[in-house]
Amino acid sequence: MRPARLPGFPYTGGYRYFLTMCCRNRQSAFVDAVFVSRVACEIPRTAHQHQFAVLAYTFMPNHLHILVEGADEDARLQRFTSLFRRRATLAAERTFPNGLWQKGYYERVLRRDEDSAQVIGYILANPVRAGIVDDPLAYLFSWSVLTHEDTGPLQPSGPCARPS
Repeated sequence: MRPARLPGFPYTGGYRYFLTMCCRNRQSAFVDAVFVSRVACEIPRTAHQHQFAVLAYTFMPNHLHILVEGADEDARLQRFTSLFRRRATLAAERTFPNGLWQKGYYERVLRRDEDSAQVIGYILANPVRAGIVDDPLAYLFSWSVLTHEDTGPLQPSGPCARPS
């Protein structure tokens, strides 16, 4: 069942969204570093195309948490998420031929007065709460503007490189 969207809310413009995308049948898809890198590369690529800033993400074994912010009045959340999920599914089709994602995703629209840093802290602490690591900075499948501002989300080299 798809989570309901807020009735009458435009999901367009400079809003911040905390998204949770779960893997189909709660399968543990995000455990291999090469695969996670391949999917993670699609986040900034797609965000750039749809005028979103990526603020943080964490790939847990069976779901993804991501915080994005519309960087333009034309930024449309549903277009961003649809394209990102399609690209991630294509990256996963050999390993997960029946699909990567469950239908729909969960989103929370942050209020204007909510602090992005607190939400980023929550996202980065997920692997600690799950008992995977003791230090959120030790988790390889996370990124945020607070911890890696100088590098940006996965640079276009290595697994992110696209043939010319």
